[in-house]
Amino acid sequence: MPYRTDIKGWMFRQELEQLSRLASLVPKNGVIVEVGSFCGLSSVCLAMSADPYVSIYCYDFFGTLLYRNSDAEVGVEVDCWKEFKENTKPYYNVIPVKGFCPVEAKYTDSRPIDLLFVDAAHKNPEDWNIIEYFLPFMNVNGIISGHDYGCDPDNNAFPDVNANVELLEKMYNTKAIVGTNNSERIWYIKLGE
Repeated sequence: MPYRTDIKGWMFRQELEQLSRLASLVPKNGVIVEVGSFCGLSSVCLAMSADPYVSIYCYDFFGTLLYRNSDAEVGVEVDCWKEFKENTKPYYNVIPVKGFCPVEAKYTDSRPIDLLFVDAAHKNPEDWNIIEYFLPFMNVNGIISGHDYGCDPDNNAFPDVNANVELLEKMYNTKAIVGTNNSERIWYIKLGE
């Protein structure tokens, strides 16, 4: 599965592999929307895995943030915009959309979205506002996905992520497919099934 580990981010190898599989399902000339691109770890994974004619819109405010991975004791300040542009430079189909979504950054493509991947605030109302904004643009057979689903109910760091997945399950009368352990926190729902 194609992905890079030299880009700053908070995704495990297994999660990148799952995201890669989802991106490979998007048809040629399709559309992927990612919200919460940070420095481009998942964006590059999507670009490496999808057909090169798939448009990948990457929404983020792309500001300067403090980054600390699990190995670091001290965080470092990161210019997300600079790193994102550098990391995604080889992928012409990656289209950054700068600004808070959906307040400042809007979806302007006339094509339906085949894969929506949300890895944004991890709290409501922000995350639900993002999902609700993009739902009308979804392909009827598209995939809604996200990161940081709390697999362990006793140690759930992001309860709103779980709540949003449960709400989508009710809306679409289906069950989300979720990771099986703490190193697989990707969830997704295939619409139209």
